[in-house]
Amino acid sequence: MPDFFLDRHQLLHSTDVDDVREGVEKIFCRHRMTLKGREKRLDARVHSHRMSPAIALNYVSYGGDVYVEPGRLDSFFVVQMPVSGKARIRCGREQTDTMPGLASVPRPTEHLSMRLSADCARLIIRIERPPLEALVRDVLDRPLDRPLAFALTMDLATGYGPAFQRMTMWLANELNRPDTLLAEPLIRTRVEQQVMLGLLRTQPCNYDLAHTGREHAAPHRVVRTVLELMESHPEWAHTATSLARAAGVTPKTVQNKFRQELECTPMDYLRNVRLQRVHDTLHAARPDEVRVHEVATRWGFLHLGHFAAAYRRRFDETPRQTLAR
Repeated sequence: MPDFFLDRHQLLHSTDVDDVREGVEKIFCRHRMTLKGREKRLDARVHSHRMSPAIALNYVSYGGDVYVEPGRLDSFFVVQMPVSGKARIRCGREQTDTMPGLASVPRPTEHLSMRLSADCARLIIRIERPPLEALVRDVLDRPLDRPLAFALTMDLATGYGPAFQRMTMWLANELNRPDTLLAEPLIRTRVEQQVMLGLLRTQPCNYDLAHTGREHAAPHRVVRTVLELMESHPEWAHTATSLARAAGVTPKTVQNKFRQELECTPMDYLRNVRLQRVHDTLHAARPDEVRVHEVATRWGFLHLGHFAAAYRRRFDETPRQTLAR
């Protein structure tokens, strides 16, 4: 097991409380953080890589005894897998103690707080809520009548738990390689689906997915075709008409399928893919290597004012701030 997962994707290594909190907020959400224990110190490492618009993999170690209170996650799920130490997780009225072999999957609609031991280090899969719930709708072949919610405690030693843990470890190791096949958009799309399906098969939830006869459902052909095209070439001048032509259907059909499965329009999804590519490019570059407007234009943004506003909404910082980090 490596000392630090995803070390090629280090976001921060800091002992400063404010720096650490702000860094974690960039990849998750705003939260309260309080130092506990006698020493009240930090030696935090945060590594993060967004594999796709739906999934990001993160390694977080505070190096100190801390209490963290995000409240409601709302728009995303997390699968928190301790690789060392202990984490006491409270979600709503339920509490669980996790450690290596026991993970947690908090419900995004309920209040979340955590007490983490000084030696606690976690691999955390962030999965955006809309695409995961869209996949459940596809498996069930009907609309959801309540928010998706998982059992809080995930046993990684029984059932499909060991397989899900192996898949996560493989993903962490593969994303840390410069020659990874996950650099290929088509492969990323397939792996994204496998991670989400793996979670649905591994962890009990408030929907009966075992008797639908569609356990291995994938996105509708139209959605899959358009996603693959946008992921492969987000820089192309896509339009609703050109995307529909590629899928062999009408623009209205594409629009309807995206709203049914992803709760967004194709152009909304494309904008998020482009924003993520700009962010990844700026994050990997040095300030003297690139210019923000050139990177934005390269990935298909022609109106720089609209781009800058959308970027700030998505990442809670300006493109120049990303480049400077």
